Parts: sequence; C-alpha cells; structure tokens
Amino acid sequence: MTTISASAQHLSPAAHGRPDLVAIANAIERGQALAQAQPMGEVADAIAAELTMHLKALIRPAQHRLTALGAAAARDVLRATVEHARHVYLDVTHGVHTSPAARLHLLAGACRLLLPHVESQGRSGRP
Repeated sequence: MTTISASAQHLSPAAHGRPDLVAIANAIERGQALAQAQPMGEVADAIAAELTMHLKALIRPAQHRLTALGAAAARDVLRATVEHARHVYLDVTHGVHTSPAARLHLLAGACRLLLPHVESQGRSGRP
C-alpha cells in the first residue's frame, strides 16, 4: 500500500486554485469500481493517491461552507462530514488501512460526501 508523498501532494490540481470537480467525480467512480474489481496493484495505488489529493483539496472549501450554512442542523451534519473526511485523510496518509478495498471505498466515499458542498459553494459564487 502506498502513502502519499509530499511531492505527489504538490501536484494536486487544487494546489493551484479551486478543486477540479469533474476530475474528482471521475476519480470517485474509478475508485469505487477498482475497490470492487481489483483493489490492489499500481492502478489502484494511483487512484488511491489521486483520491487522497482530491480529499485534501475538498476539506478546506467544505470547512468554509460551514460559515455559509444558516440552519444549525445542516452545519452539524457538514461539520461531522468534514471531521470524518479529515480522519479518513489522516488514516490513509499514515497507512492505517491495511485493506486496499477499504482504503479505496473510504477515500471515494469521503470525497463523494464533500463534493456536493463544494459544488454548491462554487455555484453560489462564494470563495
């Protein structure tokens, strides 16, 4: 299982601006498919690395979205979602997950949970 190096994290599309939402959605689908079909190997490791970079890129805008939410219940749900995503990110980068399929499922799932919040933030024109 591969952890993400600092140099690989630097190559993240979000390192130079907003997250690429289409690339993230595509990576989510590839990660879910590989988790079912072939969760080990170079391709799976590459997708896991890509999902890890995307997850890192999604966490910050999702945190900013918390301030825009008016309803306390919606803020609580998003806050818990961001915390979950942060834990997944830290676990993966520290090599906690020994199951390659679980690693891909967790990364893809955390990205999938944050993506709508970042998409809606982009549509509203907020930074």
